[in-house]
Amino acid sequence: MSSRITVFDRSGSHLAEITASYICAWVHNDVGRGEFDLAMTDPNVSSTILNFGNFVLIEHDKLPPWIGVIDTPRTWRVGVVTVSIFSAEKLLLWRIGSSHRILEGPAGEIFRQILAEVNQAETTILSEGEIYTGSQTRQETISPLNAFLQDCQRIALRADHSFSIRPQRVESRLSLQADWKERSLEVCPITLEEFFNIEELTDILTEEGDIYNQIAGVGEGSSWTTRSQYWATDEVSRDTYGLRQKGAQLQAATPSGVEADAKSLLAESARPRMVVGVTALDKGDLFSYLRLDMIVNVKLKSVGFSGGGDFGYEFQARIEGMSYDVDQNKVELVIKEL
Repeated sequence: MSSRITVFDRSGSHLAEITASYICAWVHNDVGRGEFDLAMTDPNVSSTILNFGNFVLIEHDKLPPWIGVIDTPRTWRVGVVTVSIFSAEKLLLWRIGSSHRILEGPAGEIFRQILAEVNQAETTILSEGEIYTGSQTRQETISPLNAFLQDCQRIALRADHSFSIRPQRVESRLSLQADWKERSLEVCPITLEEFFNIEELTDILTEEGDIYNQIAGVGEGSSWTTRSQYWATDEVSRDTYGLRQKGAQLQAATPSGVEADAKSLLAESARPRMVVGVTALDKGDLFSYLRLDMIVNVKLKSVGFSGGGDFGYEFQARIEGMSYDVDQNKVELVIKEL
């Protein structure tokens, strides 16, 4: 296990290499938070290196690189300063629309327009990365009242997509790439198994989510009579829990788009989802496969009901969040059942 911590200024120029204990977190379609401690005697404790807005790149020999910015709060104690760092998606929290208007196009194309406006207000080291534009055309409103992070989260939720910001390091220069992708279909080849490569479960395991098994989807249109409608039903859920109906205003306008969106919403709501935090251990190649949005097979032995009614639960889930503590050399995972 080894890590490299590098600080860059807002233009992407190298400032310093740091040795420190740290925690860093990745959160799907959101901002992850971390921190590191430095002794007051460390020559890197300076206003230039620890300036708010500077970038911190953490490179681990197994886990994906983490990129973020220094921001408040900063805590001073006797002999030690604790520096807060936030994943680079926070850049989108510091930008707002220049005016109230409607953007039109596939979700990825709207994201591309948002990125262009991010750099219109003030040039950053953020540019387009991998942008998926194959989804249906939609309309989304941006305004000075909302941060672009909120806009991206709303659009990604409706489109069932993912966005993230990743680092590119070329010698002493740093740049950032913003990606917009379909949800991952990649499955981790290593099963997460309680008492083997994940610790005994201590967090609360929650079965959550409102259950609906019949969705009446209504699309966009100038009047009620011109709007496409589609009723999607999950018969297995209906037999298990009884009929539970819900109407949904959808962004799609075409009959095929309304059908696809209604079925997607139904798939998310037809049964409760298991959400749990687990602690992954650095065994074998597991850490090399851990990524946000990756699908994992999970075997829990101490909680939940198995198919035969005994305790224990096996399921597939997505990684929604990751937090790594270098001193513990463990990764806290938040996973959500598919």
